[in-house]
Amino acid sequence: MHRKDNIFGKKILYLIEYMKRHRTPVNIRLLEEGHEGLTIVTGVNPDQEEPFFTIDFPIGFKERLKNPKGRRVYLEFLGPERIPYAFRSTLEGDDGENYRLRIPAVMERIQRRTHFRLSPPVGTHLTFERNGAFRKYSMIDLSAGGALICPFPGTPKGDRLSPGDHIHGITISCPKGLGGARIYIQEAIVQRVERDPATGRRTLALKFLESARREMIKLEDWLFACQREMLQKRSLMKWD
Repeated sequence: MHRKDNIFGKKILYLIEYMKRHRTPVNIRLLEEGHEGLTIVTGVNPDQEEPFFTIDFPIGFKERLKNPKGRRVYLEFLGPERIPYAFRSTLEGDDGENYRLRIPAVMERIQRRTHFRLSPPVGTHLTFERNGAFRKYSMIDLSAGGALICPFPGTPKGDRLSPGDHIHGITISCPKGLGGARIYIQEAIVQRVERDPATGRRTLALKFLESARREMIKLEDWLFACQREMLQKRSLMKWD
């Protein structure tokens, strides 16, 4: 179990202003249906009778929420020193460009690392050696805790992985556009194997078990850079 510490009062306002000032990527989830997206804080107004802050429309939310008022959401972000925080809020409406949310009465500081999942850029792939040959898998989504992967065409049927199988000597290769990082994972375990109903291809969920600390820091930094790049492409961030 991970431990949570509750945050109240002026510390909450400080953290929301921190998110706005640093253009921190925020993961938002609709509590009723689980739809998720990325956004940033665009404004803070603590002086009203009911203090509020604003966020940019996450992709897909405007189409799903014809009437956003009263919808409950769950937000997660990395604050100072990369400590994860989470809180619930309620959408109070929008102005055509931003959602308005209540400033929460309580926020949680989570005493563990939260693994944010994202769909990595096209070209991100994973390789490892199995039965004397290197196997290459495309990456569907990735976090600091694991990955969802799909075998490239031509993988021998007799070489298929099953739940509980351990993999060693994994290399994650990232596209050059975001630094061309190569990240090494010492060991992972296959947690589940499913078939994608849309494509018919097998997907494998991996959990990373062991890696050097410097490699995990490299992975977390690269994932954070990917989040910022996604938001920048949506013209949410203006770089000097």
